[in-house]
Amino acid sequence: MLMFIFLTFNLDGENIIEENSDIEAPDLVKLTPVQEIQESTKAKTKQGLPKKLLSPQGQFQVSQIHQCEIKVDAEVINNIRYTLSSFAQEMALQSSTHTLGNKLKVNVISANFKKATIDKWLEKVNIILSVYNELFDLKLTEALVIYLVILPDIESYHDVLASLSIDSSDSQGKYLSNSNFSFVAYRDEKQIGKTVAHELVHAINHALLGFHARWLNEGLAEYFKNIEYTKQDDVFEVSLDNYSRKKLPAPFSIADLVYAEQDWAPSKIDPTQRSRLYLSAKDHISYMVEFMDEANVVKQLMAEERKDRCSELSASEYLQIIEKDTLYFSETFDDWFSSKPEK
Repeated sequence: MLMFIFLTFNLDGENIIEENSDIEAPDLVKLTPVQEIQESTKAKTKQGLPKKLLSPQGQFQVSQIHQCEIKVDAEVINNIRYTLSSFAQEMALQSSTHTLGNKLKVNVISANFKKATIDKWLEKVNIILSVYNELFDLKLTEALVIYLVILPDIESYHDVLASLSIDSSDSQGKYLSNSNFSFVAYRDEKQIGKTVAHELVHAINHALLGFHARWLNEGLAEYFKNIEYTKQDDVFEVSLDNYSRKKLPAPFSIADLVYAEQDWAPSKIDPTQRSRLYLSAKDHISYMVEFMDEANVVKQLMAEERKDRCSELSASEYLQIIEKDTLYFSETFDDWFSSKPEK
């Protein structure tokens, strides 16, 4: 069964606005809300980053996420700041603050990309927020600030994350929930917009859902990074039926995927099987959104996760929600998957 889902909505007043071409660097790192410290232009260094980022001092405290105490590692935050400052001149890092809607700000540290280019990448994130509200009845109700670092190439990305003692060999983007920083590597125009969307979906999911299963988190990020839309007179028409991929490797069954929570770490599984996990998560989210739209299973999953955002649902609880309205889930999924076009 091939379905097309189109959404049309107006984002009047929700457009991306660059508020300041010089970054607002965090003093206290929180997820909701984030304390922002604006640095004057006099405080900037010749590398283009404010002194607050280069020489972090001051207090670090436990950050509250949905009343769940998450310890913020002061050393990690310091390392991020010092690492960025050490690479700032070499990579020509610049900073800007962008507002999406009235709740989300994205502080961007990037390799001197043009404002219009960054706005284009973030516009997709703004669309995703609107689709979340339209399909899943989810929206940000409290201020959220995300820090996005866009590095000029994959080598720079690996170098920066290696300086932070983070293994990036299997990725081109990382979201660090304990600091609310996302790091992405620029490869080309097509890739970077998708990678930015993927990592920021993780940050949005964390704010909206709290703790939730890896397959759901990665499935949503993989699916929505490919969202397609057109714009005319500030009205967006969004198509979610954007799915295609090679048929191999075949996806895991929904039960195998849901019970594979411990297998996502690179040390737990070989790269081919890990790639299969990502593809399988996207496959099942795509199926639930496109084929099971009347039951709106994804909305049910997200609503159930939000009831206790300090812990995630168990595998059996996920499966109970997924399968309760659909007989022969695996068989209907297989039929749907075989009908999808290949790349």
